[in-house]
Amino acid sequence: MYPSPFTREMHYLYTLGYLFFSGLMQMPKMKTHKGIKKRFKLTAKGKLRYKHPGAGHLLSSKNAKRLRRLRAPAVITGVYAEKIKLALGR
Repeated sequence: MYPSPFTREMHYLYTLGYLFFSGLMQMPKMKTHKGIKKRFKLTAKGKLRYKHPGAGHLLSSKNAKRLRRLRAPAVITGVYAEKIKLALGR
């Protein structure tokens, strides 16, 4: 059925490799994580902006200084930023 150096599995893998590298078959695209997309925004310089948590409700118990601080957008950096960018497909 198959020549001795090729098993059925090897023939299948060889065919897949040929199709992939010839451009006839492409790997599936990486999907964007929709929850992260809603919560983070990528700036033009590649930084990640997000809204501070804790400014949505129960505001009467928080002082004015704290509310002003929570109103400003925050920037995330480091390893977490790289993981979030990966989940965004960037």
